[in-house]
Amino acid sequence: MVGIGCTHLAGPLKLHGIPMTRVENWCITGHEALRNACFGVACGMYDLVLALGVEKLKDTGFPGLGTGRGMTTVLEAGRTAPGSFGMIATRCFHTYGLSPEEGKRTIAKIAVKNHYNGSLCPKSHFRNRITLEQVLNAPIIAWPLGLFYCCGNSDGSTAAILAPANQATKYTDDPIYIKGIRAAHAALLPQNRPAFDWLHFEEVIALQHGLGELRNCDRIS
Repeated sequence: MVGIGCTHLAGPLKLHGIPMTRVENWCITGHEALRNACFGVACGMYDLVLALGVEKLKDTGFPGLGTGRGMTTVLEAGRTAPGSFGMIATRCFHTYGLSPEEGKRTIAKIAVKNHYNGSLCPKSHFRNRITLEQVLNAPIIAWPLGLFYCCGNSDGSTAAILAPANQATKYTDDPIYIKGIRAAHAALLPQNRPAFDWLHFEEVIALQHGLGELRNCDRIS
C-alpha cells in the first residue's frame, strides 16, 4: 500500500478527523510505529495513541516479496532479503573458519530456540516447535539459508494502545509499562562496516549496555 498514506486503515476503522501517520522503516516498521506513539504520549501532545500494524500479502496478486532496485553497484537489482542474508552468512562462516555445514548447524539452533519461545506464547505468529533436523533438512531458500532460517511472510496484524503511565489503570487492570525504547541505524553497505566479524557493530555495544532485544528478519542477523 505504498504511497496512499493512512487511507486503508482510516476508512475501515472510522478514524477520520484525527491525526494519523503512516510509518515505514524496513524490518523495524512495527517498532517505529510504537516508538513514535511513545513520543506523542511522553511529550504530552496526546493522551491516548493507537499504534497499529497490518500486513496483507496473500490478496495482493504478488507471488512473493519484491526485489531490490539496484541502489548501488554493490546492491544490484534483483536483490532479495534472503539472498542478502545468505551472503552475510557465508562471510560470517569464513570469518570464523566454519564450514558451511558447521555454520548452518550453528544458526539452526537459533531457529529452534525462536520457535520454542514462540510456542510458549498464545498469541505468537507460529506456535509450532521444530527440531534441529527439521531446520537442517528444510528446502534451501538462498544458500546456505533454508526455510527456517528466514522470517515468515503472511497475513497478520497487531496493535498497542498507549497512555501516560499514571493514567494506564483507567483503561486496563494489567498495564504494560515501557521503560525505554530506541532505534539505531546501522550502515547497509559492506564498505561502511569496520568488519564482518559481528564484534564491532554498534548493535553489540548496545547489547552490552543492557538493551533487551536486537532484531532483524533472518536468523543469521
